[in-house]
Amino acid sequence: MTQEKLPAIPGETQDLATFPALQDAGDRRTITPAMIHALIQWSANYGLDPWQGHTCYMYGKPYVTEKGAMANAKRYTEYAGHACRLIPQADHEARGFGKEDMVWECTVWVRGLDHPVIEYGEVTEIELQMLKAQVERNVREEARNFGKSPAELERLVFERLQFLPLTKSPGKMARARAIRRAHLLAFPLKGEGGG
Repeated sequence: MTQEKLPAIPGETQDLATFPALQDAGDRRTITPAMIHALIQWSANYGLDPWQGHTCYMYGKPYVTEKGAMANAKRYTEYAGHACRLIPQADHEARGFGKEDMVWECTVWVRGLDHPVIEYGEVTEIELQMLKAQVERNVREEARNFGKSPAELERLVFERLQFLPLTKSPGKMARARAIRRAHLLAFPLKGEGGG
């Protein structure tokens, strides 16, 4: 059996086994070879590279990652860097966030603008509860014919949650969201045709 060759960075040949995002980042479904081809093409239209983690699928749609948003911004001579900071819980309410949410702020400086671009990334307590409920439903559905005890089901849910980036590292996820949002707001994607 041979590995299917995929179009990659010009001048290089890479195979399916080395593709970095073989699962959807949102629902963890397996990405098909046709979807990989489509993502490579979509990414190339914006000068991004899925092999370097610039793009992936998120709930079945192409998605620009934190790395991709930064790579896009760095192509502009107007890009003057960025900084991030964790927003203290005491300041959450004033910014419209819940007290228990994890919130980061990213500031992007753009030469020629009087003010920097500021965006927030958050992981909300409600989002975490909804994710846990979804994982519990999935585990129950998958285990319904196996006679698992409530304790076994609880252990399976706990194990799954430990591997999900949102529950494993909510602070890191909130920071990545802030960086992505601020960079894409300051420097929106432009396709090869200028749009």
